Amino acid sequence: MENKRDLIAGVLVIVVGLYVAVESSSYSLGTARSMGPGYFPLGLGIVLIFLGVCILLVDARGPDEGEELKISWRPMIILPVSVLVFAALIQRFGLGPSIFLAVFTSTFADKKISIRTALIISTVMMVVTILIFIVGLDMQTGAFKW
Repeated sequence: MENKRDLIAGVLVIVVGLYVAVESSSYSLGTARSMGPGYFPLGLGIVLIFLGVCILLVDARGPDEGEELKISWRPMIILPVSVLVFAALIQRFGLGPSIFLAVFTSTFADKKISIRTALIISTVMMVVTILIFIVGLDMQTGAFKW
């Protein structure tokens, strides 16, 4: 395993998956028909562990010549900020505006995305989220609060 970036990524995904799976064990799992609060996090943890192993297996195929580890700071800062934006706005403004602004903020992690594209992506994500959670699943939080 010569590719340090893939090695680090694979190990980090496995560690996060293990953490999520272990933490979910403190909640009731329920059954597939009547899922408890720990059911989804356990499944997510297992999927993350599987993906981490896949990353390591793909990395084992051979070295990439002349590759050095470069850390992209922009996404590492902006993506957590977008999660904080969502958390800060969900109670005050509702699901729609908080999703829109969180997605819009996250688009700045990529230098190549234009403002127009960011607005389109944010709007589509807001509409899809409202349709899934408010209309489809009848979530009790409001779509818009003013």
